[in-house]
Amino acid sequence: MPETVQGVTLAILFIVPGFVLGTVYNRNLAQPAPTDARFVILSLFFSVLNHLVLSPWTVRIYEQWQLAKLLEYRWEFVAWLFSAVIFVPVVLGLTLSQVIEAPRLQPLLKRLGYSSVDRTQTCWDLFAQHPWDAWVIVGLNDGTNIAGKFGRNSYVARTPPEGSIPRDIFIEEVWLSDGNTFGDKVPNTRGAWINGADIRWIKFLRE
Repeated sequence: MPETVQGVTLAILFIVPGFVLGTVYNRNLAQPAPTDARFVILSLFFSVLNHLVLSPWTVRIYEQWQLAKLLEYRWEFVAWLFSAVIFVPVVLGLTLSQVIEAPRLQPLLKRLGYSSVDRTQTCWDLFAQHPWDAWVIVGLNDGTNIAGKFGRNSYVARTPPEGSIPRDIFIEEVWLSDGNTFGDKVPNTRGAWINGADIRWIKFLRE
């Protein structure tokens, strides 16, 4: 097998599955982009975990290849390749993320420094991952404020890549406010989008 083909094959089997698994696993976490070395190490770690799960099937495929029967079992090989590169990494990533986010495990993970709070980049990102219904008053850099209802149809962005709009927020209803208390609901309000660069502070009030 040519060296180029071998290199591509190794990348597909030992980098891509780990990348897919890690991406799915960390999908709800706002984190800075990893360095090249960290990216490779994490991808290899997740790939090893992925192939351990698939090891019985992988051994069977390897034996077929050694016996030159891979062409005869080509559809099984295609199914294995799809499972190894896409299906199993996605399922494993979803499963691990659900387990690691389980409320009952957080006290133990907190002791290990690996709880949801420990792995979240900022308090803003923690709220973005688990928003709650509330009344909000947003103070802007120009001294004015926008108030309204933050509910299930409202949205808040997590810490973005450098150079993009920072931490914007969408409030589903706009209400009149003096910065401390609420007045009446603005007629025909359909919400308000606020550029994160214009936000100075935010107050969250119970409904």
